[in-house]
Amino acid sequence: MRFVQSSAIILCGVIILLTAGCARNVYKEVYVPTKCQITPTPKPTYTGKLEKDLQNILIYDEVIQKDLEFCTQGTK
Repeated sequence: MRFVQSSAIILCGVIILLTAGCARNVYKEVYVPTKCQITPTPKPTYTGKLEKDLQNILIYDEVIQKDLEFCTQGTK
């Protein structure tokens, strides 16, 4: 009788030890990079006039931001 109890305890301990290392599935959202099909915007040319150059740079910046928004969110 004592042998049966001790073997049952040992068997339970072995089962617990074997199942303690089981892997659990963890599901996470994965982002897959995709290539955005837009044409690159040409960089502004510098004319030497400060006001015109700043205006061209700001327009270029707005276009780049809209292209980036289109690529990341799909809206323009």
